[in-house]
Amino acid sequence: DGCNFLFCSTPLQPTVGVWKWFGQLVHLTIESCDMLIYWPEEEFRCLVSLNSLSINSCSKLVGHTQGKGCRTQVRDQLLPNLKELTIYHCGSLTELFVLPPSLTSIVMMDCNSLESILGQDDTELESILHSDTASSSEHFNDLTSTCLLEQSLSPRINPLPCLDYLRIISCKKLRFMPAQLDALIFLDIHNCDGLESLDCLGDLPLLEYLYLNRCKHLASVPGSLGSYSALQKLRIEYCPALNMKPLYGHLQQRLDSLELKDLSKAGSSYPNEGPKLREPKCWKF
Repeated sequence: DGCNFLFCSTPLQPTVGVWKWFGQLVHLTIESCDMLIYWPEEEFRCLVSLNSLSINSCSKLVGHTQGKGCRTQVRDQLLPNLKELTIYHCGSLTELFVLPPSLTSIVMMDCNSLESILGQDDTELESILHSDTASSSEHFNDLTSTCLLEQSLSPRINPLPCLDYLRIISCKKLRFMPAQLDALIFLDIHNCDGLESLDCLGDLPLLEYLYLNRCKHLASVPGSLGSYSALQKLRIEYCPALNMKPLYGHLQQRLDSLELKDLSKAGSSYPNEGPKLREPKCWKF
């Protein structure tokens, strides 16, 4: 409870005064703080030197700001020098703040209410994605149209041109990802059943490490429109819906020369996921 005085239970009562002392703060870790419920936007504006932000086990953190007139209007007002963002075990978190373009690393783990890596100003556009995808389903495949819409909208909303490290583990409702991550070198996505496509990430020309595990609805390999010319390490496990043909096509000549290659379980279902009552066809006797 030692850090509770830094936060208010309502976004209408910011505690900016104390935060003005933290203008030179470079690293900030917030852990097990029940008073952190909404993103403290006014307070974040004081952290102009912050380089690394880590939030761990803040079980009541929802994320969005409900107060009128409190939403961020200018992207670079919040954490303009932030490079590393780490969020662990925040089960109530539904959305992030608007992420600054300075970010180079994002690690998210065990945030099972989170649907989007995009910032909170994207809420209205995400609803557009839903409605436009539904209305265009007669003409386009749902996965393709969703990614095309997100690719056209996201760069204007939440560009992350410097992001080279992205690790997402056990965010089971996650559906939306940032678009055109051309600087990405490391990509690790584990146990994210809500993801169906990663085409919106772009060609990923610099990608060196690709690890996908237990994404049972993921249908497309990220970067499949590129050449994987920089890829060095590849591991895909328990992604039964994944179309591997584009990956094999691009890597046919150099697959055996990779530093790490493990595709033996790529098309398998995770062994501990037994038959469900709604899926009688998979019952075994």
